[in-house]
Amino acid sequence: MGEFKIRDLNDSINKLIREKGHWEKRIVDLGGPNYFRTSSNIVDADGNEVLASRGYRYFGAAKDLPGVRDLFRKSEVAVQKRTRSQMYKCADAAYFGYRDDDDAILAPLEKAAEERLISDAVLEWTERQANGAADEDEADEAAEGFTAHVPVPKAEDIERAVLEQKKKEMLSRYASDELKASQEQAKEIQASRKRGRD
Repeated sequence: MGEFKIRDLNDSINKLIREKGHWEKRIVDLGGPNYFRTSSNIVDADGNEVLASRGYRYFGAAKDLPGVRDLFRKSEVAVQKRTRSQMYKCADAAYFGYRDDDDAILAPLEKAAEERLISDAVLEWTERQANGAADEDEADEAAEGFTAHVPVPKAEDIERAVLEQKKKEMLSRYASDELKASQEQAKEIQASRKRGRD
């Protein structure tokens, strides 16, 4: 048989198989048994499964036709994986999103928003400066409304106490016992004079 006759016979077999599939589908639509489930793979006379490409099957000598073997030959060229460094060569700043702000639409909008925020902040600051005396009065009123339940020393009293403590420390380090005694006598005399005036 010639190549063309083999192709014609193979085509007619595929048409019959396609027609059989349509009839099996129609049987299922009419409520009959489903032959799709029970049908097995089509095999040739030697028991080998028939080669198929996109639903088209090749039987007998049609498998040896020129070009048919090329359809079923497995590609032996293995796809090489790219290394991490090769992948990073393609990834620039735009890939990571660093140049997203460099568009002609966003920059003018941001500039207008920035100018508006600056003018609002300057206006708020000038209003606060103009109302500065009123704010201090409100702070004083808030402090007057505060009630302390324990005696709170004034800043001058705290400074005086800290100074006295430092004097005592200095005297204990560098002064002799006689000097300390004379210092205590001088304090007592001052205290008694103060009491005598009161």
